[in-house]
Amino acid sequence: MTITLPLTALFDDASQFPPAALPLDAAVAGHEAWRGGSRSELVGRFLAPLARIGDVAASAGARDWELGIVVPKDVGSGSAAKAALALGDTALRVTAVEMPAATGPALAAEWRDAFPEARLFLEGTAADVADARAQDAGAKIRCGGTTPGAVPSVEAVADFVEGCAGLDVPFKATAGLHQPLRHRDAATGDEQFGFLNLWVATALALEQAPTDDVRRALTAKDLDTLAPDTADLQGARRIFTGFGTCSIQEPIDALIDLELLHA
Repeated sequence: MTITLPLTALFDDASQFPPAALPLDAAVAGHEAWRGGSRSELVGRFLAPLARIGDVAASAGARDWELGIVVPKDVGSGSAAKAALALGDTALRVTAVEMPAATGPALAAEWRDAFPEARLFLEGTAADVADARAQDAGAKIRCGGTTPGAVPSVEAVADFVEGCAGLDVPFKATAGLHQPLRHRDAATGDEQFGFLNLWVATALALEQAPTDDVRRALTAKDLDTLAPDTADLQGARRIFTGFGTCSIQEPIDALIDLELLHA
């Protein structure tokens, strides 16, 4: 199959998060290696949990990196100002803030005010996409996890993708997307989505394809069935902005194995 994938900044570096859960120093060193390597254009933001922002500022503050702050569900008012203060004198550029949609618009507004250059991504389901649009924010979907049963249904993911496409809401994804194609995860026993499945499904949703076609793309386990060469993947990047992965090497190796990326 001959296809050119628009991979620029597709992979956000989530190496500090499970299952990799690297110590900060190792995560910083790894990201620096990717930034200086031959595939640097594929790598997006360095994602950091809010609880580590002070340590990130101390360890990586001199680096001119794009930073994504991942805000937990139990965060309180004033957290955005504290994070901005911790990062104030660094070269790090906060270009994304990811937080649960359930935290509400008031807290989201605090983060927007603290980091006006960052895109806000609100994590939730299809039911939260309209709220994200109303707040001029992006959406975020969790596609898996480290425990059995964490993978959402095909219907739920299709509804989310169609909602984002219909309302022109950019989104990012996280968890369970290390492989391009749908597969069974050995650790959890769950059927996991592939990032290429999600990408093609987004392209179909933007074309207003039937819902059955969007769902079929999400369940495809081989390239012939998925047919990514017939999808407008470049156009889909307008709303499918990328995804967080705790291993950047793993999805790259998988694309090489599928002959979709040169070795």
